[in-house]
Amino acid sequence: MGVAEMMGDPLGSRFGLMGWALDWAYFGLSIVGYLSRVLTGPGVVTRLTGLGPLACRPRFGDDGQVLWDGKIGIFPFTFQEAAKRTSKNRSAGTMKTKPIPKITRDVMREMMVQQLLPAIREKWPQSSKHVFIQQDNAKPHVDINDPVFVAAAQESDWDIKLQFQPPNSPDLNVLDLGFFRAIDAIQNKSAHRSLGDLINAVTTAFEQLTPQVLNNVFLTYQGVMGEVLRHKGGNNFKIPHMGKKRLSREGILPQNLGVSTEVYEEAYIYSFHASFFPDRDTPPLDLASFPSLTNSDHRPPQQAPATPSVPAKSSSDGKGDVARPVDV
Repeated sequence: MGVAEMMGDPLGSRFGLMGWALDWAYFGLSIVGYLSRVLTGPGVVTRLTGLGPLACRPRFGDDGQVLWDGKIGIFPFTFQEAAKRTSKNRSAGTMKTKPIPKITRDVMREMMVQQLLPAIREKWPQSSKHVFIQQDNAKPHVDINDPVFVAAAQESDWDIKLQFQPPNSPDLNVLDLGFFRAIDAIQNKSAHRSLGDLINAVTTAFEQLTPQVLNNVFLTYQGVMGEVLRHKGGNNFKIPHMGKKRLSREGILPQNLGVSTEVYEEAYIYSFHASFFPDRDTPPLDLASFPSLTNSDHRPPQQAPATPSVPAKSSSDGKGDVARPVDV
């Protein structure tokens, strides 16, 4: 489940990111890599399912110092069980870590209420208590109106709400765009002989992930959203690349990406037409038919660069804390 909230003008030619991202990932042991299910037995590799939230973009000060690394935590779906018999590895009764065999909605709810929400309250910047959690549409994920979660999310004057990722939008998951890939690349550098080794490796990789890398992932996310606008909501495009490492070395890495006025207006007209005239195939690109576009309040800022930006697929009610990264 990835999260990003959009702030700014109504249609979003330029946006800041807020809220936090949440998803689960599968990290395989050693040689086998990713598995489709949990396997046990002699010589069989075990899969670890982890819940890994990434909170917002990192925060940087005016001189580039890290004010907040943007990370809440990473929580494996595991439990402790006493060994039933003595083996060469352990004595009977020794506690060992085992993966939860099936992730259900009840398991997700318990993890979020018991571990996730307390971690958010502890680490979230105190400038705001309004947080949006965007989930993807996996069946085990908690319903946005789940009474247990809603009650827990409103404790201590916090306003934490769930949202779902737009359907059929796999590239609008900020964690899958680069966060989990970066973690997997780090933890693959070490050998894992047990589930405990794997958990330690993934946790260490999470801790080693730098705020600069996370900031780059969010810029990629903005670029993808810009491509969604360019393709009228479609996903038949390649992930955009802009040479962020080079731009960072040269000190010209942008804080946010934008789209041109032309892309902005065409996407708006297409969205309006698709909403109100679904039976017509092609919208008339006649700006005079859309007087709201002549209102300066609805136009994109003229200083926005002609590069991709966060799209209007994921919206909020304007509440929340906006990240303010600077060039790194």
